[in-house]
Amino acid sequence: MRTDFLVTTALPEPGMTLLREAGSVLLPDSPLTPSDLSEACRSGEFRVVVAQLGDTFDSELLERAAITGISNYAVGVNNIDVASATRRSIIVGNTPGVLTDATADIAMLLILGVARRCVEADQFLRSGKFTGWQPPNSYSATTSVERPSGWRGSDALPALPPGVPSPLVWRRRSVPALQVTGESMMPNWGNSQARCGT
Repeated sequence: MRTDFLVTTALPEPGMTLLREAGSVLLPDSPLTPSDLSEACRSGEFRVVVAQLGDTFDSELLERAAITGISNYAVGVNNIDVASATRRSIIVGNTPGVLTDATADIAMLLILGVARRCVEADQFLRSGKFTGWQPPNSYSATTSVERPSGWRGSDALPALPPGVPSPLVWRRRSVPALQVTGESMMPNWGNSQARCGT
């Protein structure tokens, strides 16, 4: 009798409970090596593999596989040769969109961290150089950043508390990089420049 699900790595609850309610589950005692995974897929003992990004399903594995589906516990499918799976009528599933909010939160963390120079301020404070407020230490500037390809800035807007203006300013010119120099936090007006998105 075939096992419904081969789970390469235990899922957080309630994932494992839901799988067990849906059918029979095999969770190996130790991580599968690529050869273990290949052998399991062609053995005919499993219907669906519940996989992670580290589990590779290339054309060689899939051409010999006797499974009906791959459920990828990941947003992408970079680890799966989808064309080969399609030729073999192996259904491929993933989890698109589940990290949109988390990515937006991290984007806001980075934007605000750069705009308010949190890393430099933390280093300055921990090094014992902060002795009180002085004008050079309060230097601030409008921050321009380069927009990553395919990234939608609107995804980050829900992460802003109500009434907080966006710290982003999109520009088409270069701005000087900022860094800690000497005993105080001052801008570096050297050749280092940040490109701006459009």
